Amino acid sequence: MRAVQAEAPIIVVSGLPRSGTSLMMQMLEAAGVPILDDGQREEDDSNPNGYYELEAVKATAHDAAWVEEAPGHAVKVIHALLPHLPAHHHYQVLLMQRDVHEVIASQNRMLENDASSDPGMSDARLVEVFNQQMEETTRLLGAENHFEWTTVRHADLFGNDELSIRRICRFLGLPGSVKKMRARIDPSLYRARATAPEAPRKA
Repeated sequence: MRAVQAEAPIIVVSGLPRSGTSLMMQMLEAAGVPILDDGQREEDDSNPNGYYELEAVKATAHDAAWVEEAPGHAVKVIHALLPHLPAHHHYQVLLMQRDVHEVIASQNRMLENDASSDPGMSDARLVEVFNQQMEETTRLLGAENHFEWTTVRHADLFGNDELSIRRICRFLGLPGSVKKMRARIDPSLYRARATAPEAPRKA
């Protein structure tokens, strides 16, 4: 059993880019969870309700000072930076899982709106890389005691939404928040839907 924590946990919303992390931050905000962001990245067509990002998070590998202000808040942290979070804090991680084909389709849609972007790797190579990265991420979360974590399937938020949200609320201890969180889900923004089946959710 995990030792009782004197400090409030840090709720970390993580996953691949375009996996639903911004939506989850919106839902946590609706539930009354204090959000750690700076508003520097403004909403756009790809994320019309905002990105909910803290610019300082991007430098976590070199400077994690922002974490000291994070207990009791929710913050978005890309999966690749999870290994750099200081181990003396307690993190409740919501790891977003979205069909990798949908992730890539959503990224491609975003790149179409950015003429300066570099197309980078092929879609086929991205599938391999993203799958490997998520496997590494789940191994890390399972191995480190300062992480308490659960997965959240992006598709479940639009399908089995109430069941999925109830599970999130139990994990975080957010009673009475289901309706508020559910109200932030806009099905019209689920615009990149893959035909390939999703990978099964990891326990």
